[in-house]
Amino acid sequence: MTVAWTTARTRHPYPSHCAPELDKYDDSEEAALELTPDNFDEFVSKKDLSLINFYAPWCHWSNRLKPVWEHTASFYKDNRRVLIGRVDCTKDGNRPLCQRNHIMAFPTIRVFRLGQTHSHEFYDGERQTSAFMEYINNEVANLKTTIVRDENNDGSVADDPLPPIHTQAQFKNMGKETYEDTSRGPEGCMLAGFVMVNRAPGNFHIQARAPGHSFNPDNLNTTHFVSSLTFGSPLSLREVGTLNKNTAPFVDTIANELFVSRNFGVTREHYVKVVHTSYFKLGAALPVSTYQYTSTDTEYEEHPPSAKFSFDLSPMQIVIRQSRQPLSTFITSVCAIIGGVFTVIGLVDSVLYHSWNVLKKKNMGKLG
Repeated sequence: MTVAWTTARTRHPYPSHCAPELDKYDDSEEAALELTPDNFDEFVSKKDLSLINFYAPWCHWSNRLKPVWEHTASFYKDNRRVLIGRVDCTKDGNRPLCQRNHIMAFPTIRVFRLGQTHSHEFYDGERQTSAFMEYINNEVANLKTTIVRDENNDGSVADDPLPPIHTQAQFKNMGKETYEDTSRGPEGCMLAGFVMVNRAPGNFHIQARAPGHSFNPDNLNTTHFVSSLTFGSPLSLREVGTLNKNTAPFVDTIANELFVSRNFGVTREHYVKVVHTSYFKLGAALPVSTYQYTSTDTEYEEHPPSAKFSFDLSPMQIVIRQSRQPLSTFITSVCAIIGGVFTVIGLVDSVLYHSWNVLKKKNMGKLG
């Protein structure tokens, strides 16, 4: 059974090795720029690299990240090419901004490059100041261009020095994720696998969970794409091809279907009725054993939301047996058809003959 659906990605936990001279934090620091829908585009569009922390004050993991984030921001506070910002997603005015960036878990760190406010990367690295600084300095150094100009009117490019990094680990090039165009929808997970179940009614559901993160149910969207959902042992393409044309479509009824949730915080539940089917192909000693099913679905509010699949296995079984009639049956059927044709022709001939004689006598005045 293979199910693909939209949810939040799992982030890495907090690291264990850090640079001691950098990773000392003060809870009173506040160096990150507070962003709102009114100033987000203005500030991000002017920077070569922007790292934005979307957080919730009630979230334990957001509170753990806060001193690290503020301490990191203090090193880039006056840098004209780098922006370290934060957005409080619990404020009513900021919710459209968080929804626009598809924030479904806290804290979530987005990376914006070269002033592009509608495309971003997902930061999935370690969460200490030394790790953030390695990432920022490496990414800025690898940028092939800049949008930041000097404040002088001569049009020169700003060349603000980046803060030095002194870490115990060697400086490494960190892997980049592919740019994600947020207009295409939020990030998600591709899941593939199988579950062993008893031949009794049951259900399984897929829910967004990740170590080190708290999820906001109001911002979770359970839109999912089912590439394949089958019951029983998977059939090969050859076996599927041998099935009866009325059986094959119901072996994987909801294959390649997209189920869109128009609202956040709702569960999409699929009700699946399953029946065991044995198909005996002509000349085969053993049947092809599979399961057919029909599916209906519904939506309802649930916290946290999930994609749920409830199944009910029918106690009945469908047996389809392909057989061939003997030659004698075919000959008998052909003879019956031929005899029927001759009988009908004889009846028609008799009716026409007697009708003609009656008309002939009437015309000759012999009909009394």
